[in-house]
Amino acid sequence: MAPLRNEDKILIKTLRITKGWSALRMIREYPARNFKKPNLCNLIKHIDDNGETDRKNGSGRPRSARTAANVRTVGDLTCSQEDRPNTSKSTREIERETGISQSKIELNPFVTVRFSIILRVINIYAN
Repeated sequence: MAPLRNEDKILIKTLRITKGWSALRMIREYPARNFKKPNLCNLIKHIDDNGETDRKNGSGRPRSARTAANVRTVGDLTCSQEDRPNTSKSTREIERETGISQSKIELNPFVTVRFSIILRVINIYAN
């Protein structure tokens, strides 16, 4: 089922609040809009409960791996310190310390830069 457009949501909300129309009445009155009954029923239930057509803030899956603090932490753990060479950690060690999965760590810009530098150094010494 295709999601409802914003204009449709506004129309449905207006008809529901001002006239009290049901899903079937909206489908009959606006056949050109091709409303689907399950979509309308879900939206009407949401309007009746909250009075809004939009999702609540914070709903959905949280995205905690890409916060500024986590990016900074992973960057600190992957980059060797100038006064302590060879102190960088592998993605597995970082995962154990921070609880961030290896796949998310590998997407971190600091890790990408670090591995590209390592590959360049390997290529230089290989030639």
